[in-house]
Amino acid sequence: MKKSSKGEKNDYNQMVPAVEQAAKIIIYLCSMPNLQSNLTDISRSVGISKSKAYAILNTLQKFGFISRNLSTKVYSVGLYMMSVGQKVLDNIDYGDLASPLLKGLAEATRSTAALGLIAGESQYVISRQEATGQLRISVRPDKVFPLTYGAHGKAIVCSLPQEEQKKILADSTLYFHKDPQLLDRKLLLKELEECRRTGFAQDHKTGHAMVKILAAPFFGPDGRPLGALQIIGFMEGPEIPTYGKKLVEVALRFSTMLRSGSASVIAA
Repeated sequence: MKKSSKGEKNDYNQMVPAVEQAAKIIIYLCSMPNLQSNLTDISRSVGISKSKAYAILNTLQKFGFISRNLSTKVYSVGLYMMSVGQKVLDNIDYGDLASPLLKGLAEATRSTAALGLIAGESQYVISRQEATGQLRISVRPDKVFPLTYGAHGKAIVCSLPQEEQKKILADSTLYFHKDPQLLDRKLLLKELEECRRTGFAQDHKTGHAMVKILAAPFFGPDGRPLGALQIIGFMEGPEIPTYGKKLVEVALRFSTMLRSGSASVIAA
């Protein structure tokens, strides 16, 4: 192999402009709320001419990365990209991915930290981490809860689009306050509003005055909630905002990891 002389550029560090521009186009489209945009905005976002953007888009379209609506002439993420993205999600071991974050969260809040995933109308606790040297509050890693149950139910529902929230709240059987017959709807609306303001929800009652459960949602690449992180532990009143803020930060980091598909965010 030929060694690079001093001052000569290393071939492995060089960038291919067209490939870089194609990558930027895909990233731009993926960042759009509806995964689509027109040629003018695409060329402007990448900083290239319309003719060059058009040529790159045609190439991406040929291989299924991009699709084009013939009537509106709007470009969107192609079915191939979506299928690959779904395969990545299907093969993610959320428990292993979140484990280092849960461990740090448990230690920082002196609590048990848990990860729950949405599955239909239920939420499954798939991973937990207890703080060392603290009084432990166990959460079974295979525990199943109704979607609207407790703190994590509030955190998930309040992160959904408004129309979906209305549909869920119209149901007569809700578990936000554990027993549907004891649901206080007026209190629930205040709790959901507080969750929107702070980013985390708190359990209504835990059976112990000092035991608190806080939950914050995490999101997939499409911006929809996939589940919630929660902490369960003994907390004084003044500690709740601090621990809640830490929980929200970790949930946001986990969401970023899922969007980027990289565990390198853990070390950030």
